[in-house]
Amino acid sequence: MLDRKAVRLSGTDMPDDDRAFVPRRNPEDVNFGRMQADIEFLIERISKLPTRQEQALKPLHTMVGSAAIVVAWIELFWRH
Repeated sequence: MLDRKAVRLSGTDMPDDDRAFVPRRNPEDVNFGRMQADIEFLIERISKLPTRQEQALKPLHTMVGSAAIVVAWIELFWRH
């Protein structure tokens, strides 16, 4: 029969305290210019992502275009 103790896997133990693993930086060493450049780069990249409307219309355009090609193919090559 199994004991009612909690089973712990190797390497998954959590520390009891909430200490940060990375030491705090000296405020004088923080490069705000680089941080601002990184933020501007991210804003530029995010602004290039397609909008929700563009993502919704792309499959619709694909379906309509495919249907038009099929209709044109049938009309051109259907033998009566």
